[in-house]
Amino acid sequence: MPLQHPLSTRFADLPLILCGPMLRRVEADRISVWVALKAQRDVVLEIYAGYCSPSGAAFPEKQVLFASSQTPTLRIGEHLHLALLSVETNGPITPGSIFSYNLLFFEGAQETENLVSLGLLQSPELLGFKAGQLPSFVAAPEQLEKLRIAHGSCRKPHGRGRDALAILATVMEPDFIEPDRIHDPRSRPHYLFHTGDQIYADDCTDFMIQHYTDAGNYLLQKVEELPFPLNPELDFSKQADQHANYVWIQAISAALPPGRRATNFYSGFTGEEGNHLYSFAEFCAAYLFQWCDVLWLEKYFDDATRQAAFRYIELPAAEAVFKDRINDNSETRPYLFGLVKKGEEQEKEKAEVPAGWDTMSEEERTLALNPSPTDPVLVDALKRYGESREQQSAADAPKSRERVLEFRAGLKAVRRVLANTPSIMSFDDHDITDDWYITGRWSKRVLNNRLGETIIRNGLLAYALFQAWGNDPKAWSDKTPGNDAPGKLLESIPAYVQLFKPLSDEELVNRNKDLAQYAPITAAFRKALGFDESDKPPVKWNCSLRIGAAKVFVLDTRTRRDFSAGQDAPPNLLRKEALIEQIPDNAMPIGTELAFVVSGAPVLGLAVMESIGQPTVSRVLEIKNSFREKFDIGRRKVHHTGSESLDVEHWSIHEAGFEAVLKRCATLKKVVFLAGDVHYGITSEMDYWVKGAPEAARFVQLVSSSLKNIKPEGQMLGLLPAALTQVALAGGLNREFACLTSIGWEKEEEIKALKLRVQTEPGQFADARQGQFPTRYAYALSQKAVSVSLRDWPLQEFQPADPAAPVQILPRIVFKQDCPEPAFRWSMKVLPDERTDAARFAALPAAFPQLAADLPPHVYSGNAYKAGLQTILSRNAFFSRTHINRFVNWYSHVAMIHFEKKEEELSVLHSMFFIPDLPPPDNKNPGSLATPFVQYRASLKKKLLAERPAFPLEGA
Repeated sequence: MPLQHPLSTRFADLPLILCGPMLRRVEADRISVWVALKAQRDVVLEIYAGYCSPSGAAFPEKQVLFASSQTPTLRIGEHLHLALLSVETNGPITPGSIFSYNLLFFEGAQETENLVSLGLLQSPELLGFKAGQLPSFVAAPEQLEKLRIAHGSCRKPHGRGRDALAILATVMEPDFIEPDRIHDPRSRPHYLFHTGDQIYADDCTDFMIQHYTDAGNYLLQKVEELPFPLNPELDFSKQADQHANYVWIQAISAALPPGRRATNFYSGFTGEEGNHLYSFAEFCAAYLFQWCDVLWLEKYFDDATRQAAFRYIELPAAEAVFKDRINDNSETRPYLFGLVKKGEEQEKEKAEVPAGWDTMSEEERTLALNPSPTDPVLVDALKRYGESREQQSAADAPKSRERVLEFRAGLKAVRRVLANTPSIMSFDDHDITDDWYITGRWSKRVLNNRLGETIIRNGLLAYALFQAWGNDPKAWSDKTPGNDAPGKLLESIPAYVQLFKPLSDEELVNRNKDLAQYAPITAAFRKALGFDESDKPPVKWNCSLRIGAAKVFVLDTRTRRDFSAGQDAPPNLLRKEALIEQIPDNAMPIGTELAFVVSGAPVLGLAVMESIGQPTVSRVLEIKNSFREKFDIGRRKVHHTGSESLDVEHWSIHEAGFEAVLKRCATLKKVVFLAGDVHYGITSEMDYWVKGAPEAARFVQLVSSSLKNIKPEGQMLGLLPAALTQVALAGGLNREFACLTSIGWEKEEEIKALKLRVQTEPGQFADARQGQFPTRYAYALSQKAVSVSLRDWPLQEFQPADPAAPVQILPRIVFKQDCPEPAFRWSMKVLPDERTDAARFAALPAAFPQLAADLPPHVYSGNAYKAGLQTILSRNAFFSRTHINRFVNWYSHVAMIHFEKKEEELSVLHSMFFIPDLPPPDNKNPGSLATPFVQYRASLKKKLLAERPAFPLEGA
């Protein structure tokens, strides 16, 4: 069936601003705001002191502090125009002060609209959180103790959990409306760091993929043609890169129904595929739907009928979406996943999905779709369908639809957050595809495959417009020869769009595409984006900035990877040249006390997940897939190696790269790592000693993930009894919680001198032979450089001659006495929330009095344990049900960072905000910065030389 609410039928009723305004980079000398419009305008950004509530659209009483020049929007398509407005303040703005802003829109010399006249300051929009109030921001303070930074990642519309970006609006709101806080903000962040996965390009829901396609194409008034092999049975490994061997399929829903895209078969990708974004238009639309609710509207209100005319489009029922899958196009069907249905030759208008489809069992669906399920051919087909993504997706459809509707309901709050908080954005895998540059082999085959290259190119071009441009406005507007590649990339995007076909052209499959004009611009993009040369790509995606007393380095850990360990080996996320470029020498300006380093994947993660879980599962998948055919042509199904099927791409699994980034960051002395990606929240600390240095570098890792996308494994772990989980993780399964330590050497001559010894009796040593020490040590000593983990350093109990004397526990494996001192030593642990339960649950309502007092410390042992068992069990059940855990937060959340200084010792506090799983009416309180449900504290004090991990040396 056709899309129920195409954008063409409702576009005229939508407002001028399609998305935004979004506050982007704010520094002492520059303020930038991004906005997306439905029509061309010239735009002016005005800045005012303090909070401002204009008396009317003309705002006659305004006192403009700074104003940008009249800047034309960048025309991306007929109905999509973007602008990044930058005000140069010609001098530092006062740190810690409040400023408001307005956007003025011009046609020629005539101002036609502004934020006031567009109704964005009135209910239900309330762009400034308060009726009549303009959006605002607080300039970052100079003192770290006054700085507040929010961060989070991984926000999927149909993901499990509440949208934590909307929850952040609840946390911020008191600073705008409470009289004692409006001039003394306490909770609103000075910056918001989006640490990856702002969209899920590879995992769109059935309920939205058609809207992305439809809205994107309508806004551009163009439709992109996608390259597929002339012979649909040729997978990515068999496609000859010649024009004559390709057909070009229009990126429209009639050609590519929901859930039917056989992405991996033709592109070489390995992740989710049925609803993967393909076209540039789809990527653009996904961002617009993700950050604002305007494109979700059927009709926008006007002043006369403000509430009555304001309404959203209805999402289709699950049966209707499934019917769209059935009604495919015969010309493009060979390029789609197969789908069992009643009579392959049945007329499409008669194809029906039975009522109650979502509640049927698999057997009932089989009978409903196929009246004769005894046919052997049909039985085989049904078995395949039962294993297919289509069947799985159909079963999950009702829940997915509910999650999308919940996501939509929070978008007005999200819009307020983005309008009132400067945002810096780093990309990660799902912004393009989950397996993006996962191995060297993947990168080579996808970048030399037409469909794969097209998808990555489109994703990066959209990322440039919607994220990177605002991260560093000065760099993207630089006209200096040699530095002008980013600006040229932006300027070339409209010309790229003009090469697409007119939207009115309904030739679904084009076999005669003329590439004469198309090839030069795609070749230029290929060069600019570093597809052929990643050592020195013209366009860089990293950035850095100063926030008060802190310097921020936002890393690009995707496009500058090192695959020298092998084409199928886990990558080093940042090759040596890129690491030096992104964290340069003498990187800390005078007056800065601390560095923030933003990385998509955590630098200091969970060892059990990274070093045991993911590699083990990937090997199992590899063995499993080796017993299956590599390709199932009829189903357009690809079976990949385990290394490409799972995200085995964290820092620590590539030891040389891991140590290189630690050593580089050690030059910054005090570092707070910000990360997301992993779908859990933790706080870790590490002390890193370099040989010859008088003290350690101090690292603190803050991970916040996900904003909205709880993983099933996270839900499972979150539901385990809290006490059992904490004991298991802290004392056994994950010994890094107690303390993970490592030592290493870098110089060739020192590595040659390393030799292990065995302590046979206390004080007696012998040469260690193969088999007397764990294999991992032999492996570690064979590497260049050497990195030896002391986490499970073998210890030996030596029984004394006198039975009454205490048992000696000494290292069984040590190094020879004359071995050189390690070049580096480090120790790391994951921190718990060490507050008392009374403090942790202070934000809960009075309905939970049993949590008001803490249990005595001895209640878990002896007779006290038996007497207090019921209390212990009920409290632990409450912890598990509400997801208020001490170590790892598996629930959807957003995090806030602030600092405290006591007796000259600076500590960073990492607070997490989420809605605990409580029944109404107690399911609306996310806590506050004063009373968060989860808060970690980590000292930034550097440790001295004497506090280094012990070097297990013979006779020491």
